[in-house]
Amino acid sequence: MATTVEERVAALVSALISERGTSAAEVASGLGVEPAAVERLLGGREPLELTRLERVLEALGASPAEFFARLYGGGAAPSRTTEPAAPGVASAGPARPPDEPITRREVEEVLGTLRSMIDGMVRMLDAEREAERRDES
Repeated sequence: MATTVEERVAALVSALISERGTSAAEVASGLGVEPAAVERLLGGREPLELTRLERVLEALGASPAEFFARLYGGGAAPSRTTEPAAPGVASAGPARPPDEPITRREVEEVLGTLRSMIDGMVRMLDAEREAERRDES
């Protein structure tokens, strides 16, 4: 059972891949990366930063808002397509009743994930700014 945020994210991405009737290799091809890179992400052996997660979700037809609603709310992530989810595919995270409070550990996991995502976004913006400076030179 997935316990950390990273494990739950990887499990939910895996579930979305299954629901879409695709494979990790097909997702890798759509992203222009080696299949081993997607397998490392899904196995939790490589962090899934926000920019990479957005690209994966785009390839799967799911928005980040829908993904995080499903990740933390336990509900199904609606897709941008009209394809139905595969029968019998379970949610990656445990369903939480709406009145059940979130635990301190869960808050800390979310904050850690958000910090990681923000760090990734800052690195991406820094790289874009550096590329723009080089282009202007």
